[in-house]
Amino acid sequence: HPSPAGPQATVLEMALAGCGIANDGAIMQPYLVDGIYNADGKRSYTATPKKLSQAVSADTASRVRTVLEGVVNNGTGAGAKIQGVQVAGKTGTAETNKGYNDVWFVGMAPSENCNVVVAIVIEKGQSSEYAASKARDVMKTALEVQGDL
Repeated sequence: HPSPAGPQATVLEMALAGCGIANDGAIMQPYLVDGIYNADGKRSYTATPKKLSQAVSADTASRVRTVLEGVVNNGTGAGAKIQGVQVAGKTGTAETNKGYNDVWFVGMAPSENCNVVVAIVIEKGQSSEYAASKARDVMKTALEVQGDL
């Protein structure tokens, strides 16, 4: 049932949940800046990844990834497919109680040894399948930039 208090999860929280599944159950502390470069172009600061919590066991995370691969391979997340890369993800619809729904997709690629997790919400979106296709575009670009595609 829709909540009159508004969203129950933010896009960042859903991205962290996806990261936990992609990262064998470990949720890492999010940060906004990976590094800072000085005027000479030398890196003067590098963020240090820190574990925030262990949400689930590695075994549970692996089993969830398998299910989420099925969502992309054979289900509502098919719009997130990337040729040559196994993607895992979950679609969703958030009832807003405002006469429209928001559509979601949280995906990870590649599902094993993941390099990118994307959480996307499209307000007043057409369908969660549409959200999956938009997430695919982001994941594909990230993989291309990283040299993984």
